[in-house]
Amino acid sequence: MLSTLIVWLWIGDASFPNHERWVSIGSVPGLGLPQYHVENLLLHSGIDAQIEGSVVYGISVDKKNKGRALAILKKDASIRPFMYCQLDTVIPRTGAKIQSNLIFLNADLGSLAKVEAISKDPLLEGLVRAAIVWESPRSDEIVSVYATNYKKFEYMNTTGGWEAAYFGRVIYVSRKTGDNIEKYAWSWDKGKRFSIANSNVFDRRH
Repeated sequence: MLSTLIVWLWIGDASFPNHERWVSIGSVPGLGLPQYHVENLLLHSGIDAQIEGSVVYGISVDKKNKGRALAILKKDASIRPFMYCQLDTVIPRTGAKIQSNLIFLNADLGSLAKVEAISKDPLLEGLVRAAIVWESPRSDEIVSVYATNYKKFEYMNTTGGWEAAYFGRVIYVSRKTGDNIEKYAWSWDKGKRFSIANSNVFDRRH
C-alpha cells in the first residue's frame, strides 16, 4: 500500500520547474506532518521547494538557496529530529529533549470516547484514532487500546504560525493473538488531522 502512494508536491513558483535548477538537500518521513511542516517552514522563509516521494519524501530547493535552506532545516532538526530522515549527508539523531507522556487507557473501542484524557484532549484523540483508522476495515481485530506514549511539540502551519502537535506510539491489543501491537502516529491541527507515521493522512476537518 505504501509503495503505491506517490505524490508530487510543488511549493512556490507556479511555473513548471526546470529540474537543472534543483538540488536535493534531505528527506522527511512519508506524507503527513513532517512534509507539511517543512514545506511551510521553507515557504515562509522565502524559499521555493519541491517535496516528492513515497514512503520517504525528498526535499529539493533551488541551488542558490541550498546553504540557507540547509541552515534553516538543520536548526529545526536540532529541536525536532524525529521530523527528518536525513539532511545533506547527516541523519539527525540528537536534539532537544522533549518530554514524553505515558498514559494508560485500558479502554475498549466502544468506551474510548468516554475516557477523560481523550475527551479533554483532541490531539490525543487524533493520535489514538490514527491507529484505529489504519486497521480499518480490520478494526474488529482491536480489542482495546492499552496505552499511548507521546511527545508534544510545535510545527509551522500554512500561515507561518506555530501550533501544538503530538508524535507518539499507540499500543492496542489484538483480538486474534492477544498481543500488544504498536503503531506510531502524528496528530495535529487540534486533532483534526492525524496519520500513522509513513502513511496516508486521515483528514476529518469536514
